[in-house]
Amino acid sequence: MDIDNRISELLFLKDCVVIPGLGAFVSRYTPARIREESQTIIPPAKKFLFNRMLIRDDGELSGYLARYLQIDIGFARKAVEDYSEKLHAELAAKGRYYIKSVGELKYARTGELIFNPEEGVNFLTDAYGLSSIQFSRIARLKEHPLARRALQKGFERESPSQDPALIVRKIKTARRIAVAIPLLIAISLLPLNSRFGSEGMQSIAGFFSMPSLPVNELAIDETGVKSTGGSSPAVLNESEMNAGQVFDRDSYAIVAGSFSSRENAEELHSRLASKGYYNEIWEASNGFFRVVVQAHDKLSEAKLAAAALKEELEGIEPWILQ
Repeated sequence: MDIDNRISELLFLKDCVVIPGLGAFVSRYTPARIREESQTIIPPAKKFLFNRMLIRDDGELSGYLARYLQIDIGFARKAVEDYSEKLHAELAAKGRYYIKSVGELKYARTGELIFNPEEGVNFLTDAYGLSSIQFSRIARLKEHPLARRALQKGFERESPSQDPALIVRKIKTARRIAVAIPLLIAISLLPLNSRFGSEGMQSIAGFFSMPSLPVNELAIDETGVKSTGGSSPAVLNESEMNAGQVFDRDSYAIVAGSFSSRENAEELHSRLASKGYYNEIWEASNGFFRVVVQAHDKLSEAKLAAAALKEELEGIEPWILQ
């Protein structure tokens, strides 16, 4: 009946196959892994161990044999019992028995029955046909130090007093603009009724949104708030809200902090300005001083910006003033 092949087939379908009176093959899953020393990617696998404690017939082998050969289950059970007796006899006489495409059972010198699985056989059906892959390490290209220095010198000529953190922010902004320009040119060539709807354009605009400008980069007219390099805050009361301010009162303002004390608000204002964030202090009708760091026309944009600011500003929980 070639029960050896039936055992091999059943191991692809089950995690445990019992040979009554002898033991059971129990599966062990091994995830995919990388061997750095040999530069090899090894796919996931299902291997089997042999457990001498599981000797009670669970009916899996005889049931599969009955379905495969289309015979009565009683005959299948008798065939499995004869097969188990055959294995016991072979092991007693020769000390070993080889199951095709599964592995070898043999007695060790200590009298213990051990199992050596067949090399190269993977019983995991999800990984069928996959083999190990050799890979080569990719040499990472390092940025030339002169290129970074040239970028920094350009910004230093523009404003020698700027700190290194602000220079890094400008470099990131310049790189983002360099990526955005080709895409914006392509979008401008599309007709207005193209497949990019208003939501799609808003998403693209949000992707390339610019970071908040530092205080010393703003140029505001005589009716607005004059920049002083972050040393003095722009405080607006209720009557001054619409008098040339940078942030629109009717927009969705992102508040970094609200204080009953003006000194505390000014302290947060100076801290944000030193990090390169332009912000305003709004005096509310209830006497509180709100430090506003951004303002947006749409609530969805304000929510995204508030989440980003929460990641950037450690220890600050921005909220939206509606």
